[in-house]
Amino acid sequence: MIKVKKIFAIKRKQYHIQLIDDVEDWEIFNSLKNREDPPIRYRIIVRREKNILAEYVRNFNVKPSSVHLTNFFKKILRNEDYRGQYLDKGNWEDIIEWDDPVNPKTKADINRLNSKPMKKLRFKDFANLKVGGRDGFSTMKEEELDATISDSDKEFIEGRLHRANLIIVAKRWAARGLQARKAVRKIKTDEEIRINFEKSRSR
Repeated sequence: MIKVKKIFAIKRKQYHIQLIDDVEDWEIFNSLKNREDPPIRYRIIVRREKNILAEYVRNFNVKPSSVHLTNFFKKILRNEDYRGQYLDKGNWEDIIEWDDPVNPKTKADINRLNSKPMKKLRFKDFANLKVGGRDGFSTMKEEELDATISDSDKEFIEGRLHRANLIIVAKRWAARGLQARKAVRKIKTDEEIRINFEKSRSR
């Protein structure tokens, strides 16, 4: 079974809408073998229950930023005329108003952490990463988070954290866009801070 390379997903009204990386591994392999740039393609899938209503596909010349992808996603949801040019199959006529639920500063910090290899990140990088109050993921239930993050991220987090409360917080970070490995590291950093604080109070 091929795992979907999900970027993010939302549930609104009766719809479940996913943005996925639509490039297959064999396409990347062939492009590298032919010394060509690999394709950059994203697909938005609109479902109602288990039925696919429509799919929209867009090719990019250069790798889009997370902001660019989010704006593309918003336009597909809000604008019927805009989405028509990217329609691949099916039909969907509804309109959904949606804004990125992550605090802009938090989003920028997540992008910065994601852009660096783990070995170049330090304790303070994760300690300084904050939600910035409450956002759209702060109260999201685990089943909603599982529908938002990829299966591979879900399995990674559940395999490395063993307390339910820590697992759900890590899944919230993954849903905000933080890479799963770094979401786990964020949780472990916060736990270390909490334990050290409790020790200092008990002295």
